[in-house]
Amino acid sequence: MNLKNQLYKICLDNINKRISTIERRLNAMAEARNSETKCVVGDKHETGRTMMHLEEEKTRMQYMQVDSE
Repeated sequence: MNLKNQLYKICLDNINKRISTIERRLNAMAEARNSETKCVVGDKHETGRTMMHLEEEKTRMQYMQVDSE
């Protein structure tokens, strides 16, 4: 295998690892979001959900960026 092919494989492996990590994070976020119960203090609950949503959006943007590489 020549150097060009070796470098290509290393890059591809790196991208696949990044995608896998991001997918695991998205799955964990979705699970946390779905399992979160409504607490007595509505504002605290809504703030937590909003923070989770923002983090999920940021992670989805990372996924889209890696996927387009």
